[in-house]
Amino acid sequence: VFFLQHIMKRLIQSIVTTLIAISGFGLNAQSISDAQKYLRNEQYEDAERTLKEIITNKPKDHQAYYLLGLTYSTREEFAAAMTAYTDGLTAAPKCKINQAGVGTIKLFNGDAAAAKSEFDAALAQSKKKFKAEINREIGRAYIMKGNMDEANALFWGKTALVYLGAARTLKPNDYETEILLGDAYMLTSKSDAGKPVEQYQIAGLIKPGDPTSLIKQADIYRRAGNPQVAKKYAEDAISKDPDYAPSYRVMGSILSDLKENAKALEYFQEYLKRNNNLSARRAYVSSLYLNGKFNEAIKEGKDLLSKKEFGDVNGVIALSYIAKENPSMAESEEGLKYLNLWEQKEFAAKGKVFGSFENFQKATLLERTGNFAGAEGLYLQSIKDTANVKASLIETVASKMYEMKNYSKFVELINLKIAKNGVSELKDKISLGSGYSQMGEYAKAMTQYKNILKQDSTATGAYALIGRTSLQTDTNDISGAAAMNYGKWINSLTAKEKVDKKDDIKNTYLILAGAALRRKDWPTMLANYKNIKTFDPLEMRFDEVIKNLEKFLAKK
Repeated sequence: VFFLQHIMKRLIQSIVTTLIAISGFGLNAQSISDAQKYLRNEQYEDAERTLKEIITNKPKDHQAYYLLGLTYSTREEFAAAMTAYTDGLTAAPKCKINQAGVGTIKLFNGDAAAAKSEFDAALAQSKKKFKAEINREIGRAYIMKGNMDEANALFWGKTALVYLGAARTLKPNDYETEILLGDAYMLTSKSDAGKPVEQYQIAGLIKPGDPTSLIKQADIYRRAGNPQVAKKYAEDAISKDPDYAPSYRVMGSILSDLKENAKALEYFQEYLKRNNNLSARRAYVSSLYLNGKFNEAIKEGKDLLSKKEFGDVNGVIALSYIAKENPSMAESEEGLKYLNLWEQKEFAAKGKVFGSFENFQKATLLERTGNFAGAEGLYLQSIKDTANVKASLIETVASKMYEMKNYSKFVELINLKIAKNGVSELKDKISLGSGYSQMGEYAKAMTQYKNILKQDSTATGAYALIGRTSLQTDTNDISGAAAMNYGKWINSLTAKEKVDKKDDIKNTYLILAGAALRRKDWPTMLANYKNIKTFDPLEMRFDEVIKNLEKFLAKK
């Protein structure tokens, strides 16, 4: 889920990149306008083709180079973007928008100081009439960086606001600047959605016919967990411009959140009707996975990769194999192959490494394909960053350790989860008791189970756990503690619960009968077998045993 939310977020953020309105730079207005429309509609391959044609025909049109670099940046093809920007500077050295592009790529590659030097130089060497646009594009770069580097998103957002504020002062009422200001507030005001919503509304007043501000607001409400309101904004965006493809993609995502999966796919298909290039199909593959259409996601993903390599599509295919119900060994091996390609082409190629989520998924596939040692190591690797990992993931990895019979690590992780949450829940005490029992530390297990009753006296199921643990150290129940606690558990059950738990109760009496047998307590043994018949008169297995015991005791 996290991975798909990340993909969809990045796709929605790409709308920022596609709404280009750089005034005063272009000489080939109609062709540039065509490229801008393609970008706006997320038709990146079409935009790339158009911009390359413009550059061939007018090799000194610096705007075409900049838009081409921006197209590549949106697809995270940063090396190609840098080439486009440097070529633009060579072709038109006096126009500094491409120098801002060079700074953008340096920023994305982790050299913020070098990026700022490029930005400062671009502003210092530009004519006054171009400074508003350059400030705006620098602001855009910092927003994109903030979307990539969520840990430092607040800093990048605040930096973007400085440049966008300068752009607004130099050129008031610029629609794209106002939209970008809303995006910057999304980074700086994560706990207050009101600020970006207000800003997008301001932008909407400048261009009331454009649906972008509505789609932005839809995304805010969707991420805030209010899909019904988000849906209304998306509907308004579609009615405002039925040909604007991103509205259908966003609506599909909203409907997915609402579990209206069939309807969601209809909107994703409408998206493809308006934008059937490779980038659109990339989003469609993700949407199939998001909607639980795992076989379709695998098929469409493989077909897409046969036409062009998208690193993250390998990830979607791998995750689809993981999510399939009862996958075969061959399917798990295939999933592992695509997951390794995802790691190689999407992460290693960009100098990144798998995070907690990805390591957990890889561990799942290693476990399914029989590499238990490798799986155990990666499960633990997925929670290595204990300061930032969520308690829920720690608990999930702990359960994996239990399945792999690494009970000491299981106990360690449950204790870590408790420390993370700052409170020990009843289920934590049950888990610890079970782990300690498996390790043979029955006294510690008993303490956990007794603590359940101290925390909640109504949690009478703990009596059964105490009874079971008593038998682990006193197998013949000489003390009678097992019988007493099992009795407390059974007597606490309602009539309905006794019916629902009939088999568990019968098994309990059978266990107690076995303990009585070992200590040669024949009356108690007989009583327990009769209790089985009381709970299930149709139970015939022990009739002969009961008859023989009665005869034996009668002779005595």
